[in-house]
Amino acid sequence: MASSIVTSLYWILAFVATKTFPDMISLLNESGCYWLFSVICAGGAVFTYFMVPETKGKSSEEIQAIFGETIVSEAQISQCSDLLDTDDNRNDTKNHVTSSNHLV
Repeated sequence: MASSIVTSLYWILAFVATKTFPDMISLLNESGCYWLFSVICAGGAVFTYFMVPETKGKSSEEIQAIFGETIVSEAQISQCSDLLDTDDNRNDTKNHVTSSNHLV
């Protein structure tokens, strides 16, 4: 899903740049237009360097923690299922199954 969003955004921005390029050349001349594009590109590089965290060599859980997503580990899932699967619940389920089998 993310790659389709990025691809769509890329094509939209390429369309905008292509449509505005002739007007920018007439307004800023050719060198001014290319300088403007280079400044925008440099700004994007600076933003990426300082604002996008490095994820190389990190596990999926570490990356999710960086971006603030809630992480549920297998151990937590096991604990929850153990709490829900107490002896009382097992006995109630067995009694229910036994009584329903007699009805059939």
